Amino acid sequence: CLPSLHSVERDEEFGQSLFGVVHSLEASLYHDAQDVVVALFLARQQQQQQQSPSFYEPYIATLPVSSNTSLTNDGVNSSVCNNNIKLLPRQWDSETLKRRLYGTSLYKRIINEQNGIKCEYELIKTAWMRQQKEQSSPTTKDDDQKQTSQSSLFPTCEQYDNMMSLVTSRGFDGLGYDGVDVMIPLLDLLNHVRGQGVDNTANGDGSGGVAHVRYERYHEEDNETDEDGSGDGEPTTKRIKTDIDDSTTATNNIRSNNIGGGGSGGVKVTAGLSIVANGTKLQMTYGAKSNSTLLGRYGFCIADNVEPDGSCNDVVEIELKEEAPPVRLQRGPKSYTYGPFIKALKVFNKHLQDESVNDDANDRGEEDDNDDGGLQAFLDDCEEDDYEDDDDEEGGDDLDDMMYNPTSFGDDEQLLDKALSSSTKAEGKMNDLRALEALHSSLKQAMDRCKQNSLIRSSGGKERSYTTAEDHYCIILIKSEMQTISFYKRAAEMVHSKLSKSSPGVASLVDGKFEMTAMDLEHINDLVGAFLTIRYPGVSI
Repeated sequence: CLPSLHSVERDEEFGQSLFGVVHSLEASLYHDAQDVVVALFLARQQQQQQQSPSFYEPYIATLPVSSNTSLTNDGVNSSVCNNNIKLLPRQWDSETLKRRLYGTSLYKRIINEQNGIKCEYELIKTAWMRQQKEQSSPTTKDDDQKQTSQSSLFPTCEQYDNMMSLVTSRGFDGLGYDGVDVMIPLLDLLNHVRGQGVDNTANGDGSGGVAHVRYERYHEEDNETDEDGSGDGEPTTKRIKTDIDDSTTATNNIRSNNIGGGGSGGVKVTAGLSIVANGTKLQMTYGAKSNSTLLGRYGFCIADNVEPDGSCNDVVEIELKEEAPPVRLQRGPKSYTYGPFIKALKVFNKHLQDESVNDDANDRGEEDDNDDGGLQAFLDDCEEDDYEDDDDEEGGDDLDDMMYNPTSFGDDEQLLDKALSSSTKAEGKMNDLRALEALHSSLKQAMDRCKQNSLIRSSGGKERSYTTAEDHYCIILIKSEMQTISFYKRAAEMVHSKLSKSSPGVASLVDGKFEMTAMDLEHINDLVGAFLTIRYPGVSI
């Protein structure tokens, strides 16, 4: 039986009492209401099996316990059971959290998660206790003792926190009966694989490679299969990018198969290889997720979190200005960076007008696998424009206008409009220059905060070995965020340098020293070129 909301519904002792309580508090919950119900239910099952066997004991036994994950000499993770060491950043104490994550965009988010889950737990427990009291209406001492016994059914905050981390990291969206989320034994043991650093090679005997696992919901009455045994075409999936089946269609297929389909069936799992040799790693992708999400939700990071198109999945949520909403910065081709760059400048320049593109289209969400070719095509078209055709936008040659446009000669109103237009453009350029300077300063402060991180200070920016996997993963995250900050800092410097050359009295920003990959430098040049072509066609790139 796959643990889901239907499992909770069948539990009369504790599970059924959760639905009304959680539903009444749904608007105030920190987590998804469905996750809250399942996490509390499984936490209770784990608590109960300490006293008497639970139906879900075999499944709960497969779940990880709090452990201290160490790196062996060969780089393989090893776990030593230790209940004082927690799996996820939100379970670390404040000193450890600051030592590992200070300066990153994840640091404040984890603090908010810690406060959020504590408040959520107290809110639900208080409402549940009130419900139990109202239903029992104790009038005798025995009734009071009964209510005290009932209150002990509720899991502790630590038990709830641990189980919530497992539900949010191991639950499968929409794969349960009637389209509910579900926990799937064995399938939830597979590790994440994605990015350019993936090694798919196998040994000579076929072992040692990677088999990409895919999964779908099926019903027992669906007996027809294709020649490859995969059923109606390729298995649908929620998490992997594929040219065979659009992710949205896959999700709809899963849900339509579940609704009204009866209780029979289950989840069908297939590997990307027709024959899986002994020693082959079974892995799947959790989606295009940033390292901050991977570390915060799953407890690990990947060193080369870059897609084949050169876009980095890592996203830095940075507060560039006090009381201003955070901006999401991402490295990659101009279709991924132009929108964030404009949004960052808007924080410091209220007069900056929206371009004739949808900035939101730049933000490839971590769950969204749609290609952004529309914006890329737009930006490419802008760079292919003939600069000479845009002379009028820069004011053109006033003498030529008067000589070859009789209606303009002596027309004071049109001359005044042209002068005002020139003045407005000059003012706009100065506003952009000031915004670039403010953005550069804010990014420099963000970089300084990263450099103050204890792990960075202790390593001196050099590669070193770490005693725990957690330290190693945090270093990966910090360095990736520093690289993204440097990316936009360098872009601001280059644009400012181009504009300041044609603005007397404006000093160029001092270039910093950056250790950047050739791909990042190429993408920065493309971003700067797109910005200048669109906003300042007359400026030499």
